[in-house]
Amino acid sequence: AGNTTATNFLIGGLTNGQVYFCAVTAIVLGSEGIPSEQVQISPFDTTQTVLSVGSLSEGGQFTPVLDVSSNAPEPSSPSWVGCEHLTGAFTPGDLANYGFGTLMNPTIGAQGYVLYDWGGAGVNLTDLSSTFSITQGSGWSDLPFLEKQYRVNSVLGTNTGLSANPYGKIHIGVNDLNFHYLTVASPARGANSRQFILGITSTNGASAQYSINEPNYGYNHTFQFLFRGNITLWADSSGGSDAIIQGLFLDNAPVVGMSNLPPPPPSPIAPPTDLRIAGRPQWTPLVTGQTLASALYNNYAGAFGFCFKCTVNCTCQALGRWVVEGNLQTHAVALCSAGKVLACANVATYGATPGAYAYANLTTPYPMTAGTAYYILSQETIGGDQWYNKSGNTITCTSLASSVMFGSASGSLTGSIAGLSTGAANESCGPVNMLYTIP
Repeated sequence: AGNTTATNFLIGGLTNGQVYFCAVTAIVLGSEGIPSEQVQISPFDTTQTVLSVGSLSEGGQFTPVLDVSSNAPEPSSPSWVGCEHLTGAFTPGDLANYGFGTLMNPTIGAQGYVLYDWGGAGVNLTDLSSTFSITQGSGWSDLPFLEKQYRVNSVLGTNTGLSANPYGKIHIGVNDLNFHYLTVASPARGANSRQFILGITSTNGASAQYSINEPNYGYNHTFQFLFRGNITLWADSSGGSDAIIQGLFLDNAPVVGMSNLPPPPPSPIAPPTDLRIAGRPQWTPLVTGQTLASALYNNYAGAFGFCFKCTVNCTCQALGRWVVEGNLQTHAVALCSAGKVLACANVATYGATPGAYAYANLTTPYPMTAGTAYYILSQETIGGDQWYNKSGNTITCTSLASSVMFGSASGSLTGSIAGLSTGAANESCGPVNMLYTIP
């Protein structure tokens, strides 16, 4: 990123919602030391008062217990310390790394928590810093037999929580003007279907929300918001079911105030050389048009996109995914052929322009061969970002592509990919895209 002799440094050209890892080294008499421990950061739009910033989705766990420590609230000490599975205790960060979703802040509950019905119906467990106050509003019923429990300091609570009946509210007050994270644990009840909306609304009327539509099998969800000022958390199951809240976790969001920014550099900063920032005027998009007449989906897990035959030799430079309003996750988008992932890029939708493609450059551009069939696929999760289904979503491609048809895979986008299949002509889920050059 650069060098400085001060105690702070401003890094420009970052993308809102993208996860970055920062480390520093000391240079003494021309010799550079070893890097410090990495710190994870995600820039965001500080002009907004409420934002949706990530979610996790799980199902089928045989030991659905969350480990909670009352050591928080204290700085850098999360209260949510693990999720007990058959393979061990996973933190929320572990779950995100294993593909269950994404969270802007994976270290959860350093400013405290509220566990609803932890000691049984109406018996909540609260441990909050003095910054926050939480008041349960109207519209809730106590619901037992949920798919999560909390073990607090080795004591296991009940598997009961709150269910909106049909519209429930919880008021959250803060005594400062800083940004904070709110993480909401929303478990399923057995294999019940789940159809609801959960969101937060600021006192200025701004809101952010998640919509869940799982008509066949309900999953456990973890939702995360970023907010400033007093808010109302609400859940709406009218016309649906199982809008459940079992735990709330709060954290401070690190934000650099404008008064704390370092002074501008004495000389102009050179323009960026990364084409993800500077633009790609010499790269051609494969997909030049799309109808988007299909329904929006987020109730299937897998890799979806389209298949085509390459007509001339070319080089794939970047991969992309269509951004639907409300998308916020980072998706693995891959170029595949003959059961193998040839190239993959992580495409961030958070902060990207809705109604357009978001792209990520390939670390190493991939040479494509004329006459070979390729797939472009995006990894999608249940309850995650919405995407357009194939039926009614037709695409138009350049002459580089022939025999265009729907494509999918049942497995994850790893080195070898299982279940590659094709479907109707000129259809694509997502849709997805790529940028290419012709030698």
